[in-house]
Amino acid sequence: MNFDAPTPIEPKSRWTSQKRRAAGRCVLGLVQMGGSVASLLLIWLHGLDRVSLTVVLATCLATTVSVLVFGENRSRDRPTGNDSNPPRVRE
Repeated sequence: MNFDAPTPIEPKSRWTSQKRRAAGRCVLGLVQMGGSVASLLLIWLHGLDRVSLTVVLATCLATTVSVLVFGENRSRDRPTGNDSNPPRVRE
């Protein structure tokens, strides 16, 4: 046994930032799905009333928060052209 070997550093918390983000995305996704089903049922059964509009607005709020917090800027990942054939540089 080598007692002089450095020990691996254990994280202070089991909840890393990636796990917290994943849990937040999961909760907001469940709220969005549940809200959409509930609002559709309320509108179908009772018509457009105050409760159904409140559920629709809550679902919209959860979607907006999810996009703002967890949305990524996809334009930087998008290729700007045909990357397999880069343009030739004239000399």
